[in-house]
Amino acid sequence: MDKIENLMENRDGTQLDDPQTIVDAIAAQATGESKQFRTVIGQAGNELLAYRNSVPIEQYLETLARNYN
Repeated sequence: MDKIENLMENRDGTQLDDPQTIVDAIAAQATGESKQFRTVIGQAGNELLAYRNSVPIEQYLETLARNYN
């Protein structure tokens, strides 16, 4: 949990996922190519989901508010 929290707090934006990966996933959802109900995209999405699954919802929301507001 500490490792994930440290990653969340120390992101510098230089290791963002390729925007094309995100666009391709959205297009697959919009055209029906993908039948997944929930789609987690890229490293950032997987890190957020892993963090969400590892801490109470209150801590998750507090961390997101602190890092993204």
